[in-house]
Amino acid sequence: MTIEIFNKQIIRNYLLVLATVMTTSIGIAELFHSPNRLAKENKLKSYAPYLNAGFVNYGIDFLHSDSAVISP
Repeated sequence: MTIEIFNKQIIRNYLLVLATVMTTSIGIAELFHSPNRLAKENKLKSYAPYLNAGFVNYGIDFLHSDSAVISP
């Protein structure tokens, strides 16, 4: 694998993660500002530890994997 392809994959993966985080953040913020629309604020707060654990677990797996770049 050449450096150019590796850099393109890193940029692509970064943009995918960025778009996912932005979309999720906007969705969660919308739920907190109008909890009657889709969910209650307390219910969302109860999901936070599970989301945090999932993100930490994915980050650890990502750092310890042999091929850290997701191929198409």
